[in-house]
Amino acid sequence: MKRNNSSFGQQEAVYHISKPNSMQEINSSICISQGYQQNSSLNQLYANRFLGEWNEDMYTVTRKYVPTYTNGLNLYTTYCSPQNPIATIVIIHGYGDHSGRYFHVADEYAKLGFQVILYDQRGFGNSGGIRSHGHIKQMHQDLECILLTIERSQPIFLQCQSLGAAVGLSFCISNPSLILQGVIVVNPYLKFAQKYGILKKMLLTLMNKMIPGLMVNSYIDFGHCSKNNNVIKTVAEDSLVQPFMSIGMAYNILQLEQYILPNVQSFAQPLLILHGKEDKVASHMNSVELYRLAGSKDKTLKLFDKGFHELQNDIEFERVKNLITTWCQKQINKDKRISYFRELNHGLVAKHTNSTKMILVQWILIYFMLRNKMKNLGGLARFVCILALMIASLIVHIRW
Repeated sequence: MKRNNSSFGQQEAVYHISKPNSMQEINSSICISQGYQQNSSLNQLYANRFLGEWNEDMYTVTRKYVPTYTNGLNLYTTYCSPQNPIATIVIIHGYGDHSGRYFHVADEYAKLGFQVILYDQRGFGNSGGIRSHGHIKQMHQDLECILLTIERSQPIFLQCQSLGAAVGLSFCISNPSLILQGVIVVNPYLKFAQKYGILKKMLLTLMNKMIPGLMVNSYIDFGHCSKNNNVIKTVAEDSLVQPFMSIGMAYNILQLEQYILPNVQSFAQPLLILHGKEDKVASHMNSVELYRLAGSKDKTLKLFDKGFHELQNDIEFERVKNLITTWCQKQINKDKRISYFRELNHGLVAKHTNSTKMILVQWILIYFMLRNKMKNLGGLARFVCILALMIASLIVHIRW
C-alpha cells in the first residue's frame, strides 16, 4: 500500500508501507536460507582476514586501524573501494554489534559502484576502548575521524543501524552546517522501552555519577533480531557481540533519547527512514515520530509489515538494498553535495534558551526547598548557603 501524505507539507515526503503480496513472501521465505548462507559465508571469509588488502572482482578490500582523538585508541575499519566510486556510504552499527556482520551489505553496495566504510565503534568489535562503554562526545569524534579519511570530492551518505542511528542523527543535529548527501537510518533506537519509567531513569542518572563503569546485563533477546533461526544462532555464538552494558553507556543512551526528537527540527539533511513493524527492540512508532518532526525538506519513511530489528539479515534485505541504492542514486542525480569539514561540534549541543530555563527552575526550587529548613541560621548565612548551592548547580550544567 502506498500513499502520499500531503498533511506533513514537505517536499519529497512519502509515507510508504511496504507490504509484499503473499506469493512474494512465500518465495522469499523459500530463498532465505540460500541467501543467508551466501551472506554468512562472505562475512565468515572476511572474519578470518584481519588486516591487509584483498582484491574482489569489482572492488578492493582494505582493513586497517584508524587513529582517534583518544591517544592509543584506534578504530577497526574496513574499506570496500571500487575503481571509480560514485559516492561513499559510511555504515554505523548498533549497540553490542560489530562491522563484521555488515560485510555482505558492503559487498552489494560496492558492486553497484559505492565505496563503503565499515568501522567498529569504540568499545565494540575489534576497536579499542573499554568494552560496551563510551561517551557520546567520543563517538562523535570517532565518526569525524572516519569521515576525514574520505576523499573530499566524494558525496557522503551515512547509513545508521539501531543505536548507530542515534549517534548519526545527534551528530548531524549538533552540526547543522555539515553537508552530507543523505542520511539513512534503519530501525533507529531513539527511546527506552516504556518499562523503564521515570524512577529507573532517575536511578540511572544517580548511578552514573557514582559508578559509571559498572557493567550490567543488557538483556538482549537475540530472537528479536531476525525471523531466520540461522541468523539468531550465529549472533548468539558470535564472541564479538556484547551482551553487557556499562552504566555510563546506558546514561549516554538516555541523553540521546532526551536530545534527538526534541531537537530534530534542526535536522536538515536528506533523510531515509526504514523500520520493521514487528521490531521488539526499537518501536517503529519512534520512526514515525522522527519522520513527522524532522526539519528536512526531503524525507522518506518506509515501514515493513513483518520486519524485525535487523532488516539486513532477513527476507526484507533485497528490498531494503534496492530502496537504499535507488534513493542514494536519486540524491546524487538531484544535487551532488560535496562535504567540507570545518570545525565540528562533538557531544550534544542544546539550545542555550532551554539550558537557561532549566537553571532558573533549579534555582527557584533550591530557594523554596531550603528557605524554611534554614530558619535557625542568620540571614547572611542562609543567603550564603543558598547562593553556594545555586553556583554548584550552574557548575554541574557547565560540566555535563
